[in-house]
Amino acid sequence: MKVILPIITIAVLTALGFVLLPKNNQVSLVEIAQPQAPEIPAKNLEVEISDPTEVMENGKGVNTAEPTEEPAETSEEIMKKKDDPTTEPAAVETEPERKQAFARDDLKTNTAKISIPFAEILGGGPGKDGIPALDNPTFISVNAAKEIENDDTNGLLVESGGEAKFYPYNILVWHEIVNDTVGGAPVLVTFCPLCGTGIVFDPRINGKQENFGVSGKLWESNLLMFDRTTESLWSQALGRAVVGDKLGEELPIFPSQLLSFKEFSEQYPNGKVLSRDTGHTRVYDFYPYGNYDDNDSLYFPVSVTDNRLSLKEIMYVVPTGNQSVAFARAALIESGSATVSTASGTLTAIVEDGKIIVKNPSGKVLPGYHEMFFSWATHHQDDGVVWSE
Repeated sequence: MKVILPIITIAVLTALGFVLLPKNNQVSLVEIAQPQAPEIPAKNLEVEISDPTEVMENGKGVNTAEPTEEPAETSEEIMKKKDDPTTEPAAVETEPERKQAFARDDLKTNTAKISIPFAEILGGGPGKDGIPALDNPTFISVNAAKEIENDDTNGLLVESGGEAKFYPYNILVWHEIVNDTVGGAPVLVTFCPLCGTGIVFDPRINGKQENFGVSGKLWESNLLMFDRTTESLWSQALGRAVVGDKLGEELPIFPSQLLSFKEFSEQYPNGKVLSRDTGHTRVYDFYPYGNYDDNDSLYFPVSVTDNRLSLKEIMYVVPTGNQSVAFARAALIESGSATVSTASGTLTAIVEDGKIIVKNPSGKVLPGYHEMFFSWATHHQDDGVVWSE
């Protein structure tokens, strides 16, 4: 008998308290805890089981044969699948059909207002709030965090009003959104693991602070957030509402930096670190996306293929005027400085203590964020400027 399960799914299930139990010569999953892990498409693990009782050992599932992995799909193969009608569901053409499709996921979005092709909105696995945003986050001191977090753990630094907070990626990967305040200023801290987008927004729209959640939907392999007032869907990469009553509204970028925990703890000894006491059962030391960050394979299709840089190269992105400027982060940190010509004038970038500071010609510091190259290139083919020297 053969059991075929995604490699990452097996790891996630095991880490979160699931076991494989034999029953009637079949292997079934039994949940011994309640967490909801992101369901991640991945390569397959094929295991030959000669005796079903052999899959249990000390209460844990074990492999009884050598795993064989299928080759990872290339971006080109994924794009071919996207264009193949046999691999994609039929497009939802009418507004009633769009509304019904969203209603199945308990989304009350006004689908009559939309600026992107509805057929390109894909389900990411968990449905609405299946990946739980954090609405009342708690924080611990740097000294307390040193007992928990590794020095090389990356995360987002947000500073405001004399307060500095650190949001570790190993927590954000399980929640993707944190509705918070820093120094009295409301902030929307977001992270999409599929495209490495760590972006902080000012969540106030027309003077009203909004609360956001994870819709479970994706567009261009990127998180679609929803506001809890109208349940409009917002492209995280664009910071713009693309479906719903708030169509076209945009969220201002709030300054943030990508640092390691070691860098944060040394520079901000009195800072605060997002606590793992989130009210949700998660294994925060476990990364559920395997080696996704280390290769060019994508789980979901995108509409643009741009090979100027490695697809998952981390960029520091700065919006300026009607353009988006992306600095290759590793190269910039190595060089220490850079200049880029834009329609708004020459931008100057410098690196100080691991933080990237970009100024316009008048000396004003421009807020930025981090994103994988493929995602930035997909969204900014027409208005993007790249620095990668």
